[in-house]
Amino acid sequence: MKTKIIASAQNWIEGTAIEQLNQTAMLPGMSETVGMPDLHPGKDTPIGAVPARGSFIRTWSATTSAAAWASGKLSYINLSASSTAGQKS
Repeated sequence: MKTKIIASAQNWIEGTAIEQLNQTAMLPGMSETVGMPDLHPGKDTPIGAVPARGSFIRTWSATTSAAAWASGKLSYINLSASSTAGQKS
């Protein structure tokens, strides 16, 4: 599992958000988690994170919980096939 943060030296990101990002990366099926420059702590998971399962990504919002992610019942965007790039699966 990989975790990346996209930010510059001018961004201030709370340590709690980074901890939540690392915990999110440990959820079942997670292949990569990216924190965007606006990464900040959420209730259970960080806001401003983009989790990935293989070639599928999902933007994370304030209403997305860790339990919803683990259930696998969310919609994702498939980035693997050029003919389906950008289409929801």
